[in-house]
Amino acid sequence: MFSKTKFLHWIKRYGPAEISGTIAVYIAFFTVEHFSSFVLAAGFIGAMAENVGFYSVIFYQRLKDKHNHKNKTKMLTDMLAEFGPAEVLDSFFLRPLCLVLGANLLGPEIGVLVGKIVGDVCFYIPVIATYEIQQRRNRAKQIKASSILP
Repeated sequence: MFSKTKFLHWIKRYGPAEISGTIAVYIAFFTVEHFSSFVLAAGFIGAMAENVGFYSVIFYQRLKDKHNHKNKTKMLTDMLAEFGPAEVLDSFFLRPLCLVLGANLLGPEIGVLVGKIVGDVCFYIPVIATYEIQQRRNRAKQIKASSILP
């Protein structure tokens, strides 16, 4: 299941969104911390801002994909299936906890990055598994459809 080719594909697929999310989490975390000095609030707001940065890019990428122009409902349900289950746990518990613990244990500059990376690892395990299952199903449907054609 894991190969260099797949890893590079995942980097291409999720990398730009991660860059956007990382910028957003830093801006939000340090803005909230500066004005409130409440690290827990900074963790939650940082996680939400990361989601905005991340999913803005993901949504844009999916809209650019010519296969998604025909059926936007399928695009949205595929995104929900790919990210939904992991996102619920990530947004409301895991990522804020990782950001807060990282900032408290390592200082905010390094701790936010370490917390984000730990959160990303936990997030991408189910996301990539779901994505790969979706890809296998799509390939099986294509094979089945091509075998039916004369």
